[in-house]
Amino acid sequence: MFKKSTILKIFVLLIPALLPLNAYAVTFPNLSQMIDNINAQLPYLWELVTAFAYLSGFFFIFKGIFHLKAYGDPHSQMSGGKDIRPGLVSLILGAALIYSPTAMQTGLASVFGTTSAMAYPTGSGTDPSFSELGQVLVAIVQFVGAVAFIRGLMQFQRLGSGQAQQGTFGKGLTHIVGGTLALNVVGTANVLASTLGISW
Repeated sequence: MFKKSTILKIFVLLIPALLPLNAYAVTFPNLSQMIDNINAQLPYLWELVTAFAYLSGFFFIFKGIFHLKAYGDPHSQMSGGKDIRPGLVSLILGAALIYSPTAMQTGLASVFGTTSAMAYPTGSGTDPSFSELGQVLVAIVQFVGAVAFIRGLMQFQRLGSGQAQQGTFGKGLTHIVGGTLALNVVGTANVLASTLGISW
């Protein structure tokens, strides 16, 4: 049996044999290539988040139906302690997650008067021609806003299940409002600028 120190020495001696004989130059992408790569992946990330919302919505609907069935079952009522809230909240949350694209558009229409996150005003306070970096940054913030919106809906599920900590409702509402504002980040910036009297 070899000692640990002997095995370590053999390993250190074998490291040069494992390394390649030729050195290779490593090239890193420049800023425009990184921006192009991020911009190319954003549509797939949107599809992933939308698919997650749909699957979670169907899961919570089935979970809500199961809870309501257990609530209505006469055998389970004898054990006592049954509550209808988890089933109803799961059903409502599932429907909201399935219709999350429509819910996001409703939130945008309520706050900004438009259902499109890309419909930016081109008035005096806005530069109509974003640079490529600016467009990608806006797209990233919109993606984060969509994720925050869906996470806010998921926070509300804890309220009905009885697993909610103090402040869960506030966290969920903050995620939903913040996600809506981030979905139209340029409109949010313009609203703040006109409220505070800042000119771009």
